Amino acid sequence: MRGLCETAKTLSAKDGNRIHKILLFDGIRAFCRESQGYSVYIDGNIVLRKGIVDVVNIMAAKKIEFAFFRHPSRDTIQSEIQACIEQKRLSDDERIAAFEFLRSEQASGFRDDAGLSANFILIRKCSSSAVSDLMAAWWATYCDGVKRDQISLIPLLVRSSVKWGYVDDFYGNGSVYSRLPHGDYHSFFPVSAQAMLKRVRAKLEAFVNR
Repeated sequence: MRGLCETAKTLSAKDGNRIHKILLFDGIRAFCRESQGYSVYIDGNIVLRKGIVDVVNIMAAKKIEFAFFRHPSRDTIQSEIQACIEQKRLSDDERIAAFEFLRSEQASGFRDDAGLSANFILIRKCSSSAVSDLMAAWWATYCDGVKRDQISLIPLLVRSSVKWGYVDDFYGNGSVYSRLPHGDYHSFFPVSAQAMLKRVRAKLEAFVNR
């Protein structure tokens, strides 16, 4: 863990976030012991509710090693790549790497029908060697240029031995988290109200720019 943290200091902010998101899932041993051996990664704009405890308990009972939520608006890797291109979230090199990755996976038998992960919450079994192997492959794919982690996770999962699932399918998502729009927040005004205003603004901008 210490070596990875030191490595992260030499990376860009984006790459530093990804190395922690992907590879450091089993580093907090004390937390893992207190949570039935699971760790929970959350993006900075996610607020967890108490439902996450129930999710972990169900995962332990069902022996699920890795779980996450479905993407709220897309369900294929192809549609995610296209959306990233339209939203200018991929450089030319990243776009080429994403298409090459998908073509390679499809040539190996991947069918783009297993859904699309959101990846803002990742729940993993700390002691699972299969999960560790998957995370190593996920990080290697990221380093190979597939910088949008939603694009690579499901194809890698499908051909892994990890027992995984969508939290939406075995629990739902209504009581697990709240998702705040990215951006600055001020302490003198309720966060929920600021989040609502940011969402309204985003919808107005999307309407004007369409």
